[in-house]
Amino acid sequence: MKKTKKTLSLLLAFVLAFSLVLPAFADDEPVDDGDEDLVTAAPDEGGLNCGKLEYELGDGEEAEFVVAVVALEEAETAIIANSFYKDGFVYYITDLAGEVSVFYNAVEAADIEADDWFAAVAGYALSRGIFDLDEDGNFDGTAKLSRGEMAAAIAKMLGIAPIDVEAAVEAGDLELFDDVAADNENAGYIYALCGLELVTGYPGNTFQPDRILSREDSFVMLDRSINYFAGLFDEGEEPVEPGDGEDGEEPEDGEEPEDGEEPDEGEPGDGAETAADELDGEEPEDGEEPDDGEDAGDGEDGEDGAEPADGPKTVADFADGDTVSDYAVDAINALLAAGLIQGDGVNLNPKDEISRAQFAQFALNVAPALNEIVISVVDAADAAEPVDPVEPEDGDDEDAE
Repeated sequence: MKKTKKTLSLLLAFVLAFSLVLPAFADDEPVDDGDEDLVTAAPDEGGLNCGKLEYELGDGEEAEFVVAVVALEEAETAIIANSFYKDGFVYYITDLAGEVSVFYNAVEAADIEADDWFAAVAGYALSRGIFDLDEDGNFDGTAKLSRGEMAAAIAKMLGIAPIDVEAAVEAGDLELFDDVAADNENAGYIYALCGLELVTGYPGNTFQPDRILSREDSFVMLDRSINYFAGLFDEGEEPVEPGDGEDGEEPEDGEEPEDGEEPDEGEPGDGAETAADELDGEEPEDGEEPDDGEDAGDGEDGEDGAEPADGPKTVADFADGDTVSDYAVDAINALLAAGLIQGDGVNLNPKDEISRAQFAQFALNVAPALNEIVISVVDAADAAEPVDPVEPEDGDDEDAE
């Protein structure tokens, strides 16, 4: 169910900001290395502002908490959500013009102990604004994610900015779902993803933002969104467009998806030719919480980049693989092939509800592949910059015929 009247290309220009806007930091100022080239040039019209800044980690600083930020008007600062530190540089892509600098954003949650399996992944997600602490300073890793919360988390992970819902409605560019008002806390992200056709609604003009998501439904949404991000920067190829069907989730109460058709199995992820091809990397865990309170196995908590033991590579390899809905099989196979999820080594638990901690684990798992995309874009931009001609030194001119 399309909720916008603009074409996809116009929506891209309107939505894709690649940054998460936050209030200006109150106590800590962004830090830099004193490089006079810290201020970036404004991007060309319709282009991206990308680059890398030299940065030396300070004593006690951890690389995963280093981000790039851009100064905006009215004392606001935006974390560039796709920024990251690697080999002495902080890479970033944004279409926001302004002074870009480096910020060390280690966020501590009151309810996380050092031995919690999700301690590291929670810190990563919090440092990039994918999740926020609650009013008591807690991460609440076991809380389950609703469709609205998942839409917001995916958008933040990929750096898709929320749209100004009220302005879009006033301009006649957006029709609201009956159950997602303009003042809904996740409305800007929900309509941003709907505009890119990464999620859709249900019959009856509803989105069901409070519906808790199963793991298989969340995997379909994640596979589709990652494919889209990768396709944006894949030279010569158009981003994968999900089309007009459902986002892979079965409506409640057994209702058929819109137009009375089941989701096309090939659309959400299109198997190993999509996410698996774009994001072939390491094989971290998908954030599965240990069963029955037991400690996670090798690599299961995802800390320190631990490699998990060889496990199932397709849905059919899992003991509960036959419980995966048909519409989710291709997307899950793609994520398995890319090493982005692994279940618990025996089961996928597709019908279980996904938690904040599990999504945070996925965000950390996918980060290396997304980082490689950013590096390739930055390197390509550097290579495209014109080089000033070298002036001949004295005695090297035309006289030497």
